[in-house]
Amino acid sequence: MDQGSGSQYSHPRGEEGRKIMESMNEHHLPLTEWALSRLEGVEPGGVLDVGCGGGLALSLAAQRWPKASLYGADVSASALEFCFERNRELVNSGRMELVQAPAGSLPYRSGSFDLVISVESYFFWEDLAAGIAELGRVTAPGGTLMIVSEAYPHPDFDDRNKENSRLHGFTLVDPEGIADLIAIEGFETEVHLVEEMNWMAVIGDRMGGV
Repeated sequence: MDQGSGSQYSHPRGEEGRKIMESMNEHHLPLTEWALSRLEGVEPGGVLDVGCGGGLALSLAAQRWPKASLYGADVSASALEFCFERNRELVNSGRMELVQAPAGSLPYRSGSFDLVISVESYFFWEDLAAGIAELGRVTAPGGTLMIVSEAYPHPDFDDRNKENSRLHGFTLVDPEGIADLIAIEGFETEVHLVEEMNWMAVIGDRMGGV
């Protein structure tokens, strides 16, 4: 999750927000495990999760890449508190750092991370192109950027997606449209879909020296 001040899904707050994050961590587990499995051969030294929410993706990344340093950014202070609680040992050991920041303005130097991911977040960003550009900026030469969502525009899921968009205030974008925005930032892209689930993972690989 990332930007926005209205929906508890985009900016969780209070006890209701905690319950939503608990539910999303459980609900998004299969999606996130599938998405990370698309990164076969990727061995990052540093991983950034933008819109880290309840910390699910970071905890799975810690297991998948036990030597990687882990970083999470989210606009919601409540989400970061929940993420810290889930990953307390990793934070206290110094292996994980969390910061409050929106996708469009990350407090990191250019080229800081070998892997930058964002799960179930892009559709809340105020400016998608600017957010992807910022994620691209902090991705290192030779690094990887991945945008993941459990929904994308598809006729079989049109009614459900429109209703969720109305309820929670998000805007879905075609995977190809996201891939085009990532490509503009100097990445070679590929799109992975599980059509029967309406899942997508758009992956960009930045060539060394970019």
